[in-house]
Parts: sequence; structure tokens; C-alpha cells
Amino acid sequence: KLSIMIKSIRTIRWITRATIILVGVVLLLGTAYENTVYAKTTKEMIHESIGELIAIKDDTTLEPKAKEARELESAKATLQKITKVGHEEAVSFKKKLKALTIEKLVTDDYTFDAGTITETLHGLLTYYNAYYNEMAKRIQNTTTQEEVQAIAGDLESWRNTVYNPGIQIILSIDFILKQKNVIAISNNRFEKILNDLRRLKNNKLVSSLTDLDPLLRQATADQKIAVALGQDGTTLLLQTLQHLESDDRSTIAATNYKKIKNVVEQSFVKVRDMYKQFMEINKKVQVMLQGQ
Repeated sequence: KLSIMIKSIRTIRWITRATIILVGVVLLLGTAYENTVYAKTTKEMIHESIGELIAIKDDTTLEPKAKEARELESAKATLQKITKVGHEEAVSFKKKLKALTIEKLVTDDYTFDAGTITETLHGLLTYYNAYYNEMAKRIQNTTTQEEVQAIAGDLESWRNTVYNPGIQIILSIDFILKQKNVIAISNNRFEKILNDLRRLKNNKLVSSLTDLDPLLRQATADQKIAVALGQDGTTLLLQTLQHLESDDRSTIAATNYKKIKNVVEQSFVKVRDMYKQFMEINKKVQVMLQGQ
């Protein structure tokens, strides 16, 4: 009985660690691409720039031409900073891409060359960095407010139609790999719990496990849904990767990214629900062991 109780305690500790890991993954999803350093820093810079431009406008000591010059330099400086942060973001995604184990996405239904996928995405990121460098030069050579506004518009349009979809492909891969890992861990945990319950029964350490049936049924139902959502996410990602070299890459990547993010979040909810059942099972098992 002592060895069984020790194993049960280890199970509880394992569930606690797994729950913490799960929370971390959910938090990661909650701070997805829309809330990157670029997005936050850009908002801060624009806010600061507006404040600076207002201060210049209200400065009665400046002549009109001096004001125009100060306003132009302020706008250029802000845009240069935004471009620099965007360039740094693209560099950070190169590091993220390098860390992704894309080969783990291979399934029985579809195979691909992970090296080719990585190379293609790396090429996109290299192009993104080159674009930002070119924009920095363009900003530096700008001499009018109208040109600054045009550059800002071009940058925003490019990010929305070209850059973001490419980054969303990398994020989609990251999401699905994390989803696969979390679901695999929860499935292994469930199997270990079932094996422990069989040992308890076979060794006659508990008289009956009937009280656990509702919890086990619910955990099984949650597991099936999580696995199905995992398959849905993988299918969507593979569809995106199949169009990596096609003209409609950006459209498909952006559309599937939203769907992938949604199914991954849903699957994590179901995995979380599984762990709730696991912890209730642990509590009941402890009571059963103490009653023997």
C-alpha cells in the first residue's frame, strides 16, 4: 500500500507540474502575434510622437519654417524607430524558426520535406529584413511630410498583406507543435492513471472503482475532443504549408491562422478539463486507500 500511495502522490505532483506547463502555453497563446513587442512599441512610439508634434506646434518661439523642419525630423525619427523594431522582430522570428521541430508535423496522410519548408520560411524572413533596411534608407532620404506619410502607408500595407501572413505561418507551426506536445503529455498521463487503477484493483488494494466511472468517462470524452481538435489543427496547418509557394499563400495563411489559433485554444480547454478529472480521481483514490 505504501508504494501505491507514494506513486499516487507522485501522480499528484506530476499533474501540478503539467498544469503549470499548460497554463504557460495558454498564456503564450493569449500573447500571440497581435501583442508582440512590435505592436506595443509601435503604439508607444506613435503616442510619444503625437505628444512631441503637439509640443512643437504649440512652441511659440519657433518660426513656421523651423516648426516644419522639427515636425519632419520628429516624424522621420519615429518612423525610423518603428522600422528598427520591425527589423528586430523579423530577426527574432528567424531564431524562433530555427528552434521549431517542423519534421514532427509529418503524418500518415501527408509527408513533406521539413528542410525545404524551413528554407522557404527563412528566405521570407531574409526578404523581410531586406525590406526594412530599404525602408530605413528611404526614410533617411525623405524631405517632406507627404513622403513620410506615403512611406508610413506603404509600410502598413506591406505588413498587413505580405509580412503578417508570413509570420502567421511560423506562429501556426509553433502553435500546432505545442498543441501536439500538450495533448501527447495528457494522453500519456491518462494512460498511466488507468494502469495505476488496474494495479490497485488487481492487487485488491481497493474494493471497487465504480465511484470513478463518471470521472473516467468525462476524462475520456474530453480526451477524444482534444485529439480531434489536434487533428483539425494539423490539417489546417498542412493546408497552409501546401500553399507555401503559391500566389494565394498570404490569403490562406491569414485565414487558417485564425482557425488554427481557435482550435488550439479549444483543445487546451479540453486538456485542462481532463486534468480536472485527473485531480478528482486522485482525491477519490486517496480516500479509498485510507479506508482500507
